[in-house]
This record gives sequence, C-alpha cells and structure tokens, in this order.
Amino acid sequence: MAWLWEKKRDKKWNLIFSGFTADWGDVENTFPDERALKLSSKSTLVFSTYIQAKYIQAIGCLIQILKSTLPPSQKQKIQKWKKISKIVRSQSIRHLYLKDKGYFITHVVPTTDRYFKMEKEMLAVGGNAEAITAGLMSKDQIMKFLLELEKRREKHQLKTVSFTLIPPYPEGFFPHHLLTHPWTYQNGGEWDWIGGRVVKALFLNGLKKEAEKYLIEIAKKNLSNLCIYEWEDRNGRGVTSSLFYTGAAGVLAEAIKIGYGK
Repeated sequence: MAWLWEKKRDKKWNLIFSGFTADWGDVENTFPDERALKLSSKSTLVFSTYIQAKYIQAIGCLIQILKSTLPPSQKQKIQKWKKISKIVRSQSIRHLYLKDKGYFITHVVPTTDRYFKMEKEMLAVGGNAEAITAGLMSKDQIMKFLLELEKRREKHQLKTVSFTLIPPYPEGFFPHHLLTHPWTYQNGGEWDWIGGRVVKALFLNGLKKEAEKYLIEIAKKNLSNLCIYEWEDRNGRGVTSSLFYTGAAGVLAEAIKIGYGK
C-alpha cells in the first residue's frame, strides 16, 4: 500500500495512475499484442475511478488489520492511512464524479482532454459499483446512478446489469484483438464478475429490492446456460470465455452472503 502511494501516485493530483484500459481491465490501448498487458513508455497514463475506489477499499481493510495488530505506541499509523484515504476520496469526487451525469467517469487523462467528450457519455458499470462500495456516493446519488443505468439498459436492450461499459468504446479504439469490437470482452462485454459487484454494492447500502432484481436476472441467465461464463458478448456468446469463471461465482456468492447471510 505504501509502495502504491509513493510510486504510483501523481503528487499533483494525489490520485493513483494506471494504463488506459477498458474501465477495470488489463489490456491497454497502446499495442495490438501482449505488450498491451504492461505499462511502458508508450502507455497513456490515466486516473481511473475503478483504481481509486479499490485503493480506498484496500486502505479500509488495512486500517482494520492495523487496529487489531498494532501496539498502542504505533497507533499513529492508523491516522496516517485515514488521512491518505480522505485525500484520495476527496480528489476522486472532485476530478472523477460527473455531477450532471450522475456517475463517475471511467478515466481522466491528465495530459489531454481528447478522450473526455467520449468517456463522459460512457457509463462504467464496474468502476461505479466499486465507487459505491468505497462510499463515494450518497444514497441519493446511488439512486440517480441506477436511473441512468436502467435508462441505458433499456436503450441497448441489455438483459442483465453485468455489461461493463454502456455504451462501449467504438470499433477499433483498442488495437488489441480482444477489445477491438464493441460489446465483447472487457469492451462492454457481459461479465457477472462485474454484475455481482453491483449487487453487492446495493446490498451494502440497504437497497435490497434493487439488488434482488439484478441478482435474479443474473441467476436466471446462468441457470439457462447451465454455467457461469467468464464473459459473454451482447448475443450471449462466450466465444473465448471460460465456461465456469470462479471470479464471477465468488463475487455472486459474496453478494448473496451480504444480502441474506447472518
């Protein structure tokens, strides 16, 4: 955690930087081959909502560990991490939340605004789900986000909440073959690994009715498929997908436990 703060933080923005991927993914928009999986001198560096939200959540977990393990003489370390969390939280809301849209933008590119017009119209489902879990939205803001999400689902006729980007990046924006086409893989594909995070976030915020609606939609689809795909395209095809994706199963199980467990 300290390494990230020291080595991957932009000290002007006080946010964690990463490569330009499709919201949460591991394939950036630089190369058409395996080089796209690693940061390089050619990478477009961004501040991603998903990254900031996960960092805030990780700090929260770290603080809980420190509370249980530190001797009284070292409790000041807890205050240090609380301060860092507060900084990242305020900077994320300041720079990444689109008040007029009612959701967090996928990325901000600090060196140019060439992507802003496009990305402000895209709803990053995973990044916003994690922002909700990180406590970056009020209850009213969550409801506004859900209204926008439902409006877009209806427009694009999406059967679950698991589609990662609504709408996705246009054809050819990513040179890597896995993301070249819209509504496939991480470029707007349907990932229950993401949909489960929406369900979890809503359960955590007491929105049981909304969470159950999304959970049932996902469960019906998986029962129909007799599997939990890693991902599916807009037509329900998991072309290069695993037939049983442990990550999705785990997130859905976690959401069910949060919603119904004791």
